[in-house]
Amino acid sequence: MAVIIGDLKLSNLWRSHSEIFRLLVSHANRYPKLGIQDAYKLLYQGSMGSEHLIDSFEEFEQDLLIEWEELEGDDSIPIWENIRPDGQLVRFYLAPYKARGGQVAQLLTLCYWSSTLFEGSMDDLKTSWDTLVKIGREKRWNKFSMDDIMEFDHWLRKYQFPPVHHTEVYRKAYHPSYRLLQREFLNILAPVTPSH
Repeated sequence: MAVIIGDLKLSNLWRSHSEIFRLLVSHANRYPKLGIQDAYKLLYQGSMGSEHLIDSFEEFEQDLLIEWEELEGDDSIPIWENIRPDGQLVRFYLAPYKARGGQVAQLLTLCYWSSTLFEGSMDDLKTSWDTLVKIGREKRWNKFSMDDIMEFDHWLRKYQFPPVHHTEVYRKAYHPSYRLLQREFLNILAPVTPSH
C-alpha cells in the first residue's frame, strides 16, 4: 500500500496495484497499439532503468548523436511522460526537444547521469508484472487476452525477466525515440519543457 500526501510519498508505489494499473492504462490510452511486450517494457524501464548496460560514455554519446542527426523535430508530441508511479524516472522524447531548440550536449549529459544514478529493482519489476497478470486474471482490464498474458509470462519466467524492445507494431505506429531521464533533471531543461 502507498500513501501520497502532496509531494510526500510513503511506502513503495510499485506495490500499489491501483498505481500500477493507472500507469498501464494511461499508456494504453495514449498508445492504443501498445502490445503486451510494450507494456512489459514500460514496467521494465520504470523499475530497472535503461535496458542495456552502458559500457562507456563514448558509446552512449555515439548512439544518441546518430539518432539525433537522423531525427526530424516534431513538436506535436509530449516531450516527456512518466514511466513510474512515483514519477522518479521519465521517457524524454528527442523529436519535440529538437523541435524546441534543445541542446543535444546538455541532454546527453543528463541522460547519461540518469542511467548511472538510477538503481533498478528486479523485485519491483516482478511485483509490477504480477500486478498486470492479476488485473488481467480478475478481468479488471481487457487490453490483453489471458492467453497472451500467460504466454508472455511463461517466456519472462523462462528467461528471467530480460530487457525487450518495443514491438514492430508499436515502433511503426509511434516511432519512439527517447531516453530515460531522472525527473529532477527536467528542471534543468525547463526552457524547452512544458508543464505536464
